[in-house]
Amino acid sequence: MNVFLLKRGDGKIILVDAGNGGKRGGMLRKLEQSGVFPESVDFILLTHMHGDHIGGLLGKHGEAVFSRALVYVSMPEWEFWQNGTVGLQGKQVRKVLHAYGSRVRTFRFGEEVLPGIKALDASGHTPGHTVFETDSLLIVGDLLHAAGSRFRVRRFARFTI
Repeated sequence: MNVFLLKRGDGKIILVDAGNGGKRGGMLRKLEQSGVFPESVDFILLTHMHGDHIGGLLGKHGEAVFSRALVYVSMPEWEFWQNGTVGLQGKQVRKVLHAYGSRVRTFRFGEEVLPGIKALDASGHTPGHTVFETDSLLIVGDLLHAAGSRFRVRRFARFTI
């Protein structure tokens, strides 16, 4: 699972996805090693709402880890999870949506989610799966999968846009 850290020229900090969280996720540690603390993250863009992309949004007791961040998710993805999807993934999504409450924002494909970041339709893996495009990056999550663990990326990707 890759988490992307974008630092805008105006100082705003954007995460794309948030990893697994818990003992399996090292995202917070890697963020802090990069000098970024949860309270300094301004925006979180979600490619989709599977656990390995949203688990890092919640703390040990179900609280929002990123106390100031606005969370952006595509309208089709949000609608899918609002329609009573059951199981562990549905439960985790509802916890995330509850924890972030009024700080959750939706967008439509083709829109500029944030200045310089456009949302592209990558539906299939999930109903609202999104790819984010900047002038120099195409950020994907689970669009392609590698067959073996030797292909796993173990670095934290950090970009300035």
